Amino acid sequence: MIIELTESQLSEPFELSPEHVEALHAEADRFNSTAATESSEPVVPALKVEYAGVGRYRIRTGFHIGVVEIGGLTVVIRPKIALNHFAFIAAKAFGVPKSGREDIRLKEDQTFLELIAIWFLEAARHIIPNRLVSDYRELADRLPMKRGRVNYLPTYRLWMRGNLKFEVTIEEFGLDHPINRVLNQGLRIAAAMTKLDNDRRRLARDLLSAFGELSELRSSDLRVGLDRRNWHYATAFELARCLILGRGRGFEIGRRTSRTFLLETPSLVEAGIRNTLCASIDACEQRPRYEVVHPLGPAQPDLIFRSSRSINVGDVKYKKFNSWGEMRDDLYQSVFFAQAYRTHQSCIIGFVDGAPIELDDVHVGPNTVRGFLWNADSEKDPNQSAQEIVSEVQKWMSQTPEQLESLTV
Repeated sequence: MIIELTESQLSEPFELSPEHVEALHAEADRFNSTAATESSEPVVPALKVEYAGVGRYRIRTGFHIGVVEIGGLTVVIRPKIALNHFAFIAAKAFGVPKSGREDIRLKEDQTFLELIAIWFLEAARHIIPNRLVSDYRELADRLPMKRGRVNYLPTYRLWMRGNLKFEVTIEEFGLDHPINRVLNQGLRIAAAMTKLDNDRRRLARDLLSAFGELSELRSSDLRVGLDRRNWHYATAFELARCLILGRGRGFEIGRRTSRTFLLETPSLVEAGIRNTLCASIDACEQRPRYEVVHPLGPAQPDLIFRSSRSINVGDVKYKKFNSWGEMRDDLYQSVFFAQAYRTHQSCIIGFVDGAPIELDDVHVGPNTVRGFLWNADSEKDPNQSAQEIVSEVQKWMSQTPEQLESLTV
């Protein structure tokens, strides 16, 4: 049985067995608890199962896409915008190499998990084996002679027990360090994915062979930071993290195994839009510098355009809309961000299916909010939609406050 849903949706009632309901609850709880440890923000549940009558249940999805497989039940959660547009934006967010970005069409029986794996392999092949970075790791050992750093108290205890060895810590230089362990685990996942074609699974196995023997992945490895020496790992490392964190551990339900891949979407779309704009607009800040509003803390708009003559701010709203009437709270937030940055110009970028209508500017006192809509029609080339948004934002940026004010007259 396959249930296809759209993110942020409450499904129609379905007939589900008690075993499937219990498994869905357990997997949702496991995923939500994992997500909570990775974020300081309140976590919106990725999946909830709600009772709708005898033997019937509704599934409420959060801001996530992915797939949950439980024996004969598969729940597929798709993006709220067309997959080709979502994949284009996500590829920009991850910094996927160009050849990987072009491969955004999935077969009917594939999910976004396979696309993440394809992108990961594309990024990994640019690193492995020629650009792998070695580093030092500490090993504890007991040796009959001094070597490395002697740990005197444990050594003394050994000698008191008649064991005349030295407890030492040795620094070993090699590939066995956290970043490579994360890539290694990502390749193991990709190599085991039956829905990937044979050539890609063979590529994953070939890349794995470059690492040799590594120690087991640790949870702390997923939180390690990158530095200048290994910054070229960034795309492959983030995609590997996505595969590892988004893909749940298998567990048994009778004779059936459950597997989960869920991916949080709003921050991904935000980063993709920002990277798209920053690639063409010099004033767009790749890593925004936030202003502090006392006593609330930092004001954090998604977009900051800082030029020599002005500062403009913007927000990305992963919503489909075609009028300001359904965006009142977002407009309030936009004006707040503008005031925090002592500017009167802000914008909101959203999505629409089909040709966007032209939104009138919203004027709140001296503040003007401009709306931009990404045409996410499935028949529309995502690259063209991106170029249209960039062009509109560039035009908005080129207008002086006096010109914008004259448009209100």
